[in-house]
Amino acid sequence: MVETQQRLGKSPWKAARHGTNPHFLFNALNSIEALSRRAPERIPELVRGLAKYLRYCLQPAEDGWVRLEEELDALEAYLSVEKVRFEDQFQVELDIAEDARSQRVPQFILQPLVESVLREGIGAVPTPLRVVLGCRCVDHWLRVEVGNTGVGSGRAMVRGGGLEELVRRLDLLYQKDGYHWALRETPDWVAISMDIPLEP
Repeated sequence: MVETQQRLGKSPWKAARHGTNPHFLFNALNSIEALSRRAPERIPELVRGLAKYLRYCLQPAEDGWVRLEEELDALEAYLSVEKVRFEDQFQVELDIAEDARSQRVPQFILQPLVESVLREGIGAVPTPLRVVLGCRCVDHWLRVEVGNTGVGSGRAMVRGGGLEELVRRLDLLYQKDGYHWALRETPDWVAISMDIPLEP
């Protein structure tokens, strides 16, 4: 663990923490302003979700690792804010194996995946966009897969933004042959899958 932390240093984790927050925060503030005019009673719920997500981002784990359960809690807070912005344009299903929830993972790995799927999927197909996040232990790997019905958006998913930064961090942490990364496309489904080693 010490060796991987030295290899990572602090800057990649700092970049991950702040990579999408300004854009996300700007959109959240716009959502609050819009709700103040059409549905002010929904503002407290949005603010709670925003505060929970930003607290997670601004108080990172000291060693850069968290339980997958913590990542899922932060992701749900993130999605609660995005749901106000996009209303019924997407729906997210979580398929999380119980033995995966306690696994320690690099912090800030789920949100970039889901954000990329939403960014490229919304508008690509008739709404609502269906998004499925699955996490399970397979042999010696933790498999994380995010898929959606945004046909034709797969190549765009892996370009730019937080996802490219995530790949760079995984390269530093596991080296290029120490984890698996794949894009799978069918006529009605696009999915990004990531296998990272389970802790001994």
